[in-house]
Amino acid sequence: MPFCASPTPRRPGAVSRREAPPSFPRRRESIGLLLLPLLILAACALVSLLVAAPGASAHSRHEGSVEIHRGAVGPYDLLVEAVPGVGFFEITIVFEPDAAGDSLPYAPSAVVSARRDGERLGPATAIRTGPNEYVAVFAPESAGEWEVGIAIDSELGSASLVVPVTIEAQRASIPWTAVIAGLGLLIPMLWLIFAPRKARLRASASGRSPQ
Repeated sequence: MPFCASPTPRRPGAVSRREAPPSFPRRRESIGLLLLPLLILAACALVSLLVAAPGASAHSRHEGSVEIHRGAVGPYDLLVEAVPGVGFFEITIVFEPDAAGDSLPYAPSAVVSARRDGERLGPATAIRTGPNEYVAVFAPESAGEWEVGIAIDSELGSASLVVPVTIEAQRASIPWTAVIAGLGLLIPMLWLIFAPRKARLRASASGRSPQ
């Protein structure tokens, strides 16, 4: 009787060398968990961009503003701030700055102008943007020392103010919030596009259908 070797019994749960474990689904799940914080970060960055965008064109008191005058000008108590940049020169006049946003007992008008070495901006009537705030915006084309003139009139009387302001060329800044938001969306999208394709190529190379 010819001797026949009996096949070695396979242990439960053992995987043969020819069979590759279905590791891609587990790998995809783990990578998806790693990409989830990136998606959340990108969503937060996009929300911050959408929230900050409307406020960028509002009145000053934001990043880059400097105080150029505080004190009495005739019968008026004033705080004057400026965002001095080439292409964007914003001047904010706050009447009664210690009144905490209360309505003024008078109705002032403020005419603002700026000049430098024969170059003149304005005059422009400042626009009311709050209970006691008025804003004028110019677009100077050159940096340097400027003089800002403010003429105020109301039932309290007339007053004027001239203050020096140094306008600086604006430096280009990297919008890191937009960069983070873009990368946070781009990386997961690329992974979702190319990861299944790589899985199909591996499966076809091993003679299996992808999981």
